[in-house]
Amino acid sequence: MDNVVRRFLVSAVALGLATVSSSSLADPDPARAGRAAGYAHQATSSLETVSSPEVIRALFGTGNRPVKSPSRIWQVLEHGEKVECLSCIPMVSTLLYNSHPKTREIAAWWLRRRIFGVFGPGEVYSQVVATLGNATETETHRAYAANALGEFLTHSGAKYLATAIRTDASPMVRQASIRSLQRMNTLGPNNEISFAMADESSTVRLAAVEASTRIYAFTDVESVVARVDDE
Repeated sequence: MDNVVRRFLVSAVALGLATVSSSSLADPDPARAGRAAGYAHQATSSLETVSSPEVIRALFGTGNRPVKSPSRIWQVLEHGEKVECLSCIPMVSTLLYNSHPKTREIAAWWLRRRIFGVFGPGEVYSQVVATLGNATETETHRAYAANALGEFLTHSGAKYLATAIRTDASPMVRQASIRSLQRMNTLGPNNEISFAMADESSTVRLAAVEASTRIYAFTDVESVVARVDDE
């Protein structure tokens, strides 16, 4: 009987996988389908190199200010994932402080793939860390620096976000730092997510509660319960 049950379960699982597979082929993800249709003439292996250093540099005008739309910036950087261009790094790094959130996101995404240009001493990563910790910078720039650390997805940046959560005078920066810890899926070196639930700013407390539902390691239920009657 056990063998019969086992064969039945194996068959059911196989049938389920086959159904999912055929369903995926029949109804592909719209984003992937659109990308494939738009570049049907390109070999799949070349999609990450459609852009070139010249195309990336063409995104910028005088003073390294972007002269293209956010959608064009996204397209060029996405398709330049594997394009090495050291001279492009300082230009793209300015986009980390762009007012458009999707532009900041794709800039950090592209930059984190430039290992030697971004994470070397004095390079983009260090500059972002310095911006976050510099009280003379505007709160907007400090918040954008926190965003960038989250998008870089290197856990060495968590300690700087933790410091901002505990010491930065701006609720905007503290909130951005919480969301970046959430992006990294980490509580912070000293459980700054729980610490932030007692913040004086309701926007920061709310960000911390939201983060607690998305970070796998979070177990401090008491801190969440304490917020039940929060305004």
